[in-house]
Order: sequence, then C-alpha cells, then structure tokens
Amino acid sequence: MDRFKRLGQPPAVPRYSQVVLSDFLQSVAELTQPRWKSDASRNGKSVHLQWHATDQLRVEIDESAMRSVLTNLVFNAVDAIPQQGQIEIRAEAAGDHAVISVADDGQGMTDDQVTRCLEPFVTFRPDGCGIGLTMCQQIIAQHNGQIEIASKPGRGTEVKITLPLTCPPRSDVPKSTDGHQGRRVLLVDDDESVRESICALLAVKGLKTDAVADRDQAIARLETSQYDVVISDLTLKNMRGDQLLQECRQRWPQVRRVLISGWSDEAKDDVSSGSDAEMRLAKPFNADDLLQRLAKLDDQVG
Repeated sequence: MDRFKRLGQPPAVPRYSQVVLSDFLQSVAELTQPRWKSDASRNGKSVHLQWHATDQLRVEIDESAMRSVLTNLVFNAVDAIPQQGQIEIRAEAAGDHAVISVADDGQGMTDDQVTRCLEPFVTFRPDGCGIGLTMCQQIIAQHNGQIEIASKPGRGTEVKITLPLTCPPRSDVPKSTDGHQGRRVLLVDDDESVRESICALLAVKGLKTDAVADRDQAIARLETSQYDVVISDLTLKNMRGDQLLQECRQRWPQVRRVLISGWSDEAKDDVSSGSDAEMRLAKPFNADDLLQRLAKLDDQVG
C-alpha cells in the first residue's frame, strides 16, 4: 500500500525541469535496487538490472512524478520474473522526442492482458490492486507523452514511454475539470485496497480525498470537516451506500453524492428507483469521467 500512496502524490500540475536522462536512469536503478536485488534474492530470485542512455540526452520532465513511473515499471518487471532474469532500462533520442523503455524477460502477458492492463483496478496478480499502470499513464499524459506495451507469454514485456524533449504544460485539458483542483472528497468503501487505489487515482487529478470504511466513520468525518463530494460504494458492512447518501442529502444537501458499485446493473436499478445519488459509476471508473460529470451537475445548479 505504501507504493500506491507514493504514486498518488505527484503534483496536480507538473513542475518541469531539464533532466539528463543518464543521471535520471542511474537514480532509478539505485532507488529500486533493494527491490530487484535484495528482496528478489530473499525470495529465491536472481534478477539483474542494467541501464543505458544516450550521452547528454536531456528531457524536460517532472522528475519526481516520472521517477514514480519508472519505479512502478521496474517493480512490475521484478514481479514478472519467476526465478531469474534481466531488466533493461534504455533512453535514446527519436527526432524531437526521447524514448524510455523498460524491458524484462519474465513471464509476459497475453494479448488480452496487454489490452486491459492500463484499465484502472485491473490486475493479474493475487496481491495487486490494478492502479499502478493507470497512474503511470496519467502522469505520462500530463507530459504530453505516450505509453506503449508489447508482451508475449514466456518472452517478457517491454514498456516504451515517448516524451517530447521540451514539455510545456498541456493546453488541451478540458476546462470543465479545472475547477475541481483542490476539491475535497470523502470516499466510503469497506475494501481497503479499493480505498487506497481510488485515493491514488483521484490524487493525480488534484482532488484531496479522505477514505473511511463505513457509515459511522463517514458521518463522523462529515460532522467535523467540510467536503464537496461523497463517493460511496453500494455495498457497505453496516448500511447500504444509497442509504448513506440519502442521509447525506438530508443533512448536507450541498454535498455532491456519487454511488459506485462493481455490479453496474444493481447500482443502476437503485439510482433509477429513487436513490439519492446524483450519479452512479461502475467500478472501475475513470477519474476524468467523474470530473466531467461533476462539472455538468455544477452547471445544472448554476
């Protein structure tokens, strides 16, 4: 979970600086060494990592956020290696872009897994939460970059990140989501891994999210703090999520109310039959979709 908390903390607006990629890759190799060397050895693995970057190749990036991306990719590569294997990180110029790749010779993925691995909450590991690659994709998009994944079962995986050498802030971010920066969200879900994942996902979009597990904790937070949005799972331990949102509407009518569920038909039936949710979203949901729909609700009120 610490990994997801760290990944959930990149700044909402990237802070660009010129970075020499050879120095950057070296710092990533050193930062991740406990995972690919010490931890792997303790788990009976033999993993070697090597890196190479074109001399004096510079790129304008948010160094902290992009380091989180590379760290996540290296961790994934270590997890994909069953017993022994190699991880290679490379950076080279391609016209007015830089291409950074992380490749391993581990177990690889099927075509279906490659297609789905960037979706939020989709994971192929028993202990995974399915948020790491989604957040990597969002950070890369903030840099006007692209991510490509190529993989074959038994032959390993290569992830390529293409970044412009000079990366000004994005000018094509929908204005409808700009007003959500700093908005306070209360998330209610009794699954700890889901809470951590959604908090990390929303943090990338600049939302300040507190997370609790049940109705009593949610009410206690609402009574002592101000929130703009309450997002509740449909199925809670001591109260259904739609009942909680009904109580929120009665006591805090100005707070936006969002119902989420892993069973989209069930959530849809509840909303259509008189739920006090102003919108419902099926898990996994897209953070941009949430923000755009909140903006529409604001426009209706305005």
